[in-house]
Amino acid sequence: MKYFKAILGISPNQIRPTVIISPIIYPKHFGQKTSADKSQLGFITVDLGNITLIKTPMTQGAVKDAVLLLAQTRCRQIVFAGAIGGLSKDLKIGDILVTNNPKHIFSFDSLSDETPEKLKQLQKQKVLGIDFESRALFAAAKKVKLPVTAYYVVTVRPP
Repeated sequence: MKYFKAILGISPNQIRPTVIISPIIYPKHFGQKTSADKSQLGFITVDLGNITLIKTPMTQGAVKDAVLLLAQTRCRQIVFAGAIGGLSKDLKIGDILVTNNPKHIFSFDSLSDETPEKLKQLQKQKVLGIDFESRALFAAAKKVKLPVTAYYVVTVRPP
């Protein structure tokens, strides 16, 4: 609780039972004028009525911290909205992939780790997409026993 407001910009009692976490969606994408709370660390949190939106920085640590802090609130489910590189031949740019299975997405720690050899290996393992945040998202949610449904838009098709 000590760092909750510094990280998320609001108090734990302001979190709704359903929380959308996204490194890519801003409050303006919801088409309504809402007051947003911006934290010292770049998180933007908005009350959308019966849902809380947390716009995180695009890092594994930011997503992990947001999820772990939700254990201290009345949050009962997490919806993640992110972007992936589509590895499955069935996925095209603009497609939406919905999953609650962490094995569907592989998270790289760094762009330099994304090599042609690694991409081929992941395709053989039937990984559907790649990103940077999902590993931290699913691991943290499992730790605090919060269910996650992740929605990904395919923004690129790696070679």
